[in-house]
Amino acid sequence: MKSNCIGILGGAFDPVHLDHIAMGKHILEKKICQKVLYVPSPPRADKTPQVSAEHRLNMLKIACSANPHTLVSDIELRQGYQGTYLLLKKLAQENGIANLKLIIGADTYPHIKNWIQGEKLLGEFALIIFPRKNYPLPSPTKHLSKGFKSIELLKDFEGKHASSKIRDKLWHCAEARRTLATGVWEYIYTHRLYKT
Repeated sequence: MKSNCIGILGGAFDPVHLDHIAMGKHILEKKICQKVLYVPSPPRADKTPQVSAEHRLNMLKIACSANPHTLVSDIELRQGYQGTYLLLKKLAQENGIANLKLIIGADTYPHIKNWIQGEKLLGEFALIIFPRKNYPLPSPTKHLSKGFKSIELLKDFEGKHASSKIRDKLWHCAEARRTLATGVWEYIYTHRLYKT
């Protein structure tokens, strides 16, 4: 197991579903990291969540509560979006840990260089990359040859769910509700979230 490694998984989590939790569990079981930290994002120009930050944070806390090695941080909700590079730097300082690994999909990887301080991120932080349909996994050798930190590929992780499709069906489809972690549907029902 990598010493003091924390995997960072950001996203809207609107709502959090079983794939999000399964990915964290998969990373822990493969001993890639000792902990996985879920970081819900604030509204951005390219993505406006359907429910409030408070509700998304609460649902994440419910979904992660069964595993002491899956944690939730509200750092971006408190400080606003400043880019992933600065987020990782702040998390490293807050936790006193230099070994943070950013968890992303293969669809996101080609765009990192266009992010705010994307090149710095690639040079300072390792990546954990999971497959996405119709997107090739990058070559670790080619990545390292550019002077970037390492990447680890989750070739055997297969996600099946998308938050956008789940929330559209929640109130009229029991199957959609089964894609949520224990307690999350109860929270959604109580607060009448995603009701169209």
